[in-house]
Amino acid sequence: MSGLISDILRNAQSLNIHARNVEVAGHNMANQNDPAFARQRLAPKEAVTLQTAFGLQPGGVTSWGREQARSFIIDKQVVQSQSEVAYAKAQKETRENLQTALGEEIDRKSSTASLDTIPDSDTVEGSLSKAIDEFFNAFQELSASPDDTAAKEVLFQKAEIMTTRFNIVDKRVEEVRSNLQEKVSDEIQQIDDLLTKIADLNAEISKLEFKKKGLAVDLRDERQQAIEELAELVSVEMVPLDNSIVGVSAKTDDGQNLVLVDETGKLDALVDDQGQLVFDPIRGSIAGLIDSETAIEKLKADNLNPLAAQLVVSVNTAYSNTDGTVGNFFDEDSSTAGGLKLDESLSVDSIVATHTTFSGANDVALNISKLAEKEFSKTNEDLIDGTFSEFIATTAARVGQDLRTAEADLELQQLAETRILDDRAELGSVNVNEEVTDLMRYQRAFQGTSKVIGVLDQLLETVVTGLVR
Repeated sequence: MSGLISDILRNAQSLNIHARNVEVAGHNMANQNDPAFARQRLAPKEAVTLQTAFGLQPGGVTSWGREQARSFIIDKQVVQSQSEVAYAKAQKETRENLQTALGEEIDRKSSTASLDTIPDSDTVEGSLSKAIDEFFNAFQELSASPDDTAAKEVLFQKAEIMTTRFNIVDKRVEEVRSNLQEKVSDEIQQIDDLLTKIADLNAEISKLEFKKKGLAVDLRDERQQAIEELAELVSVEMVPLDNSIVGVSAKTDDGQNLVLVDETGKLDALVDDQGQLVFDPIRGSIAGLIDSETAIEKLKADNLNPLAAQLVVSVNTAYSNTDGTVGNFFDEDSSTAGGLKLDESLSVDSIVATHTTFSGANDVALNISKLAEKEFSKTNEDLIDGTFSEFIATTAARVGQDLRTAEADLELQQLAETRILDDRAELGSVNVNEEVTDLMRYQRAFQGTSKVIGVLDQLLETVVTGLVR
């Protein structure tokens, strides 16, 4: 009778295992479209052997919990690749915004291209290059009719359009910088929230698995997803601290290792008094955004402001005279792209085409119109190299080249990420056909075991009845 009872107990354990296997297969199928989910399997183990009056009785099969089809090494590679992709993506988006802010959509094949070699249909209406071109054309028209009031009105209008265009471009570039800084602040808050979430999940997983492993597999998936979301913001490294807790650390530019999450929780002081990160991240979207500020500053310091200053110096030098009777054309104290403006004393009536008293003279207007073709050189202490048109073309080409480089880098990093994600999917993704097959197999095993228990129960009843008689 003892043998019948132990057989019933063993089959009851098997029945429980089959039922749990059915549950796991159904859970896998329910999460087949969740990219953060790793396929689960019930982890069987041999039950404790029982000592009875009839000798040792095998305990059958039980389970220590669920296990996941995950590789810690692959997960670390995914985390690293996502930081690289996020960095490249942030760089690309900033370059796109700078190109839009510049407003130069001319397809320049070389840095020496100029507006003279580009068809008018290829220039953008309202662009900075178009505005400068029309400004000098207006002086050309004035030189042909130096006493024509209408020509002076057109010149004044084109000059105002050009200064406004400089101001708008500078404003848009600053908006790119402002949006970038706001995004950095938002992402710092996201980092803090994710670190809190990871620390809380560590504590919860450790608590659930203190006595028995395999009880927090879904929480492990959630923690891995949080770490990968964190990696998109800032480059981090996963460190296994024990069987349940995963630590998170960050490498700084100077090679230092900063612990963000450990057994005790998350880093207390993530930002300084100015609200900035206490370390310089190597990769991640924040690093991409911070590094992009250099490109913004370079565009202004090396291109837009020198271009505006060269215009102010060149035009004012040609326009004003030595005795002071003719003032400046541009405000000489506002020679940046954002501050460029006409001299306060300038008006349509005060515009002059000559410094002489001869009727029809056009020396001033003609000299300024020729500035459009003047080759400037920094070696001659000028502020730019090439003509105004060539310099704008070079600026646009450089911004475009930076964008193409960022696009190529992003594409390369995405290819590497795809390969790693494919490796992880091959290891841990849910195969519906396989799960359906397992579901049917465990259901039939459940039914078969139920029948065995039924037969054993009948035998036990017969034995007990016989003993009573």
